[in-house]
Amino acid sequence: MFRGLTRDTPRFPAKEQKAILLAAGVPEGAIYDDDPMGAIKSVRADNRLVVCGLRALGKSREEIEAKIDEVHAKAKGAAVMDAKTKRTTLGKHRKALVDEAVRDLANERRGPRKRTKKDRRMPWDQVAPLYFNNPTMSNAELVRAVSKGFTPMSYDTMRRHFGKPRGALVGRPSASRAATVL
Repeated sequence: MFRGLTRDTPRFPAKEQKAILLAAGVPEGAIYDDDPMGAIKSVRADNRLVVCGLRALGKSREEIEAKIDEVHAKAKGAAVMDAKTKRTTLGKHRKALVDEAVRDLANERRGPRKRTKKDRRMPWDQVAPLYFNNPTMSNAELVRAVSKGFTPMSYDTMRRHFGKPRGALVGRPSASRAATVL
């Protein structure tokens, strides 16, 4: 027999969790919303407490481990089961399930990754042709061209990245290079 447990979070609402638990075979009357103690008390011998990720059991590794131990101690053969992967805490998957739950909890607290300015810059492989292949373009025009649709990047940043000034003739220039500069 399956018992279900949901824990409502902004990123994973209880309604979605309930649909996953129902698809996993948990009867609708056996799903507990934000009540881990009630769900654990309802577990009998050889039952499975089905959750959508073990993060529903607690807010820290210690709390999750304690709830798993309670389920195991409650009745012979009782275990916690992940609804998506069908792995239980009886065998070798316990550590992996707990680690995944702790990672998911950390990601819930942290929120989505914010993009930095560096993420929105024009890629260097697109900057290089503009930087090197058009010596008649002024530095201000180059900065405007590189910034079109991207975060502005200064000429100094480009020079630091490429290691030499644009249009700089090092040594004796080739005939084709001399023709483009003059």
